[in-house]
Amino acid sequence: MKPRTLLGVACVSLIVAACGTDESSAPPSTVVSTAPSQVSTATSAIESSAPHPETTDPEFSVSMVRAEGVTKENKGGQSNVRFVANSQEASTIRKLALECVEHFTQKTKAAYCYAYGSQLDYDVKTPEWTPGWDEGIYGAYRPCWVTQAGQSLNDNEPAIMVEPAEVSYLTSDCPGGVTF
Repeated sequence: MKPRTLLGVACVSLIVAACGTDESSAPPSTVVSTAPSQVSTATSAIESSAPHPETTDPEFSVSMVRAEGVTKENKGGQSNVRFVANSQEASTIRKLALECVEHFTQKTKAAYCYAYGSQLDYDVKTPEWTPGWDEGIYGAYRPCWVTQAGQSLNDNEPAIMVEPAEVSYLTSDCPGGVTF
């Protein structure tokens, strides 16, 4: 028998023995065994229904956007975007920020995207914050952003990336648990 099958037999046997009988109706020495063919079928069913970690990186989606504004319309427009990446991995958040810029520069000549790891991070605001700040250029009033990516009006160079130091994220008591 393969090691995986033996492990499956052992697990299923323990589960069935532990919760498959009512202690008051079965003698304590009862042992339940399962045929290997039943175990492989059960193991396959469990494996196929178990959640699998993502095998691909998430992609930016407008459903992630929490606030969007356009400034500098007389120069071709600049999108100012805040979005929640729903990730605790700084590298994933950086990638999504660049994808955000790529998406919004199809609408306006320039775009700046502030990326937050989670909704909890996005919800942190300074006392000076007002709703209008979310549509503007600067992100200081929601301090728990992880990265900002942007494409300026002045050039066609690849998007720039600005990141607060890990210390800034941690000293702002950001609740999202992003790892750098």
